[in-house]
Amino acid sequence: MKRPWSVGCGTAWLGLALIAWLGAGCGHRIPPEIDQARQHLEAGKPDAAALALKKRAFENPTSWDAWNDLGVLEMTRGRTRQALAFLRRAVGADPLQPAPHNNLGLLYLQIGRPDEAMGEFHMAVAADPRYAPAHYNLGVNYRSARLYDRAEASLSAALREDAGHRMARYHRGFVRVLTERYDEALADFKPLLRAMPERAGVHYGYGLALQGKGDAPGALRAFAEAVRLEPDNPEYRLDYGAALLRSGRPDAPVQVERELRKALELAPGFPRAVYLLALFYDDAGRFDAAIPLYRQAVEQGYMAERARLHLAEALFKTGQTAAGRQEARRLMTGTRDPALRRAAGELLERGAGLAPAGKGARP
Repeated sequence: MKRPWSVGCGTAWLGLALIAWLGAGCGHRIPPEIDQARQHLEAGKPDAAALALKKRAFENPTSWDAWNDLGVLEMTRGRTRQALAFLRRAVGADPLQPAPHNNLGLLYLQIGRPDEAMGEFHMAVAADPRYAPAHYNLGVNYRSARLYDRAEASLSAALREDAGHRMARYHRGFVRVLTERYDEALADFKPLLRAMPERAGVHYGYGLALQGKGDAPGALRAFAEAVRLEPDNPEYRLDYGAALLRSGRPDAPVQVERELRKALELAPGFPRAVYLLALFYDDAGRFDAAIPLYRQAVEQGYMAERARLHLAEALFKTGQTAAGRQEARRLMTGTRDPALRRAAGELLERGAGLAPAGKGARP
């Protein structure tokens, strides 16, 4: 390969921990109204469950558990305003209970108030430093914000309090891939392969870690399994396609094009797919197919400067000298990267000689 193929770590599921009390596993005597609510929910009767919880809450206004469960119930039913009111009542009834803070934080995330959400997760941890769900939710959100050191600290705290917390291990594995600590990532993903063999994201993360370690055949197998389990995920198809290309298999080009085109079909305009498919066509000498994709990548701003450099070179190679010079000059004047500026200058000097023999310059 004349250029490296980029690797993603993309759209693996970011599930968060929502906690309904309902007396389950708390070590407390279950109030009869909450027990009734639980039975109603198990029978598929959410309205009856809500009535039982409201009876408990309005007769015992300091009953944080009933207010909390009402809030969670309304969240699951999409009734944001009611859920917000009930969860605030739960927090007010007993500020030292971590679950209402945790659930209120999740609701704030749903309605686009991330700073308040993180504040509630922190208050849950302050109320109970051993409360794993809040540590987990902090970790997931730190990962989304690319604050990887904080993400790992929070996810590790969740695992200290709940060693069986599979999703905390799952997200910590991706954080370790993103910070290029592949041995530690493998240590997280390997037990998950046994515990969650049906989850495509586990195989995908395992493949990324193997790829980082240089185990190309193992990574290819892992990506293939991720695609088999979740064929409509464009990220999985992209990395599977890139791994196929690196494999050097005789049938690789046909399969690579199929996977990359499928990724674009699943996510039209997906910037990473656009750029990788352009690179694939470029490497295959199919410059007329690569050029519009490079233009799209430039417009989207994904790897835009490198895409412009490749675009200029492809234009020169197809005899479009004036257009190639224009793109190279744009890169020279627009980039702050000295290596790219130098590459653009060299391309301007030699670009006219890149056109195939007998193919003159054309506009």
